[in-house]
Amino acid sequence: VLVDGARRSTYAQLRSAAGRVAAELAGLGLPPGSRIGVLGANSFFWVAAYLAVMKLDHVAVPLSDKLTPAEVRRNTDLVGCAAVCADRRSLRRYRAVLGDERPVVTDEVLEAGRAGFQGFQYEDGMDYERIGRMKTRSGEPLFIWAGVSVTRTLPRGGPEDVKRELDW
Repeated sequence: VLVDGARRSTYAQLRSAAGRVAAELAGLGLPPGSRIGVLGANSFFWVAAYLAVMKLDHVAVPLSDKLTPAEVRRNTDLVGCAAVCADRRSLRRYRAVLGDERPVVTDEVLEAGRAGFQGFQYEDGMDYERIGRMKTRSGEPLFIWAGVSVTRTLPRGGPEDVKRELDW
């Protein structure tokens, strides 16, 4: 369990959050080994962002929220940060010094209802190839996440049934 103030999160939730941050970072198209700043107070998002950076074979550059804006600018420029992960609270203080040319991934990626996300339930006969080609209204690829229906599988089966469902 990871504790962040009143929030208690499991490692599964942390792994999921790190995956969402990693997907957002991967969308930037940065080469492996890119330096990514991780800016903010110690928090659930900070840990998820740090793990996401490492997962993508980038170099995490921890940036304390105790630094002055000038120090953040100097440090990100000095090490050549290609992007920065920052929570919205920190971003309000540091956005001006990060520059418009440096992409910023925020804790908004951890919230539901993001643009480009469409939820749907599996139905027999669905055209998954067509769904895979779908785009957002702005023409960007959809983020598609597949899962297993616990209500369908577990009441009548066990772990081997869940595995079989995932192999479809």
